[in-house]
Amino acid sequence: MRVMLSVLVIALLLAEPSDAKSENKHFWRDNSIMYAGQWAFTFTINYGGLGKRFRKQASFKKFGRNFISLPEFKDGDSFATNYIAHPLVGAFTYYMFRKQGHSVKKSFCATALQSTLFEYTIEGFVERPSGVDLIVTPVIGAPLGAKMGKWILPASALMIIIRVTFL
Repeated sequence: MRVMLSVLVIALLLAEPSDAKSENKHFWRDNSIMYAGQWAFTFTINYGGLGKRFRKQASFKKFGRNFISLPEFKDGDSFATNYIAHPLVGAFTYYMFRKQGHSVKKSFCATALQSTLFEYTIEGFVERPSGVDLIVTPVIGAPLGAKMGKWILPASALMIIIRVTFL
């Protein structure tokens, strides 16, 4: 069921734009869809990771405190999480926005926005935002997404399979 839901979310994100003006017309719609996908990811695919912590530790008190906090740069994540997984997420996000017909600039902005939304709203319920994640996800992820293009989706799918299977 979790895998089926994740495939549905990915399929919706891969849908081709309906018209040539999608860059301006659908930028916020596409951000909303991607953001909803992040929540779905937290409670389905990532059920044992952040999803589990979210269900056990989340509170509006933490959210309020973390939402107004400056990010921390020693977030406790491993090198692989910070410099492999997060750039892959950034590359996937950038690639999805480019695939939807958005410009390079808007796709980069969307990648930074999605990273910020995730850190401050979703993870904000359980921990302070990570400065490393806020920087690394778009700054390394977007150029990676631009260069790797057709490899991003298989790499992201592989990352999902690894997380579901081993984590």
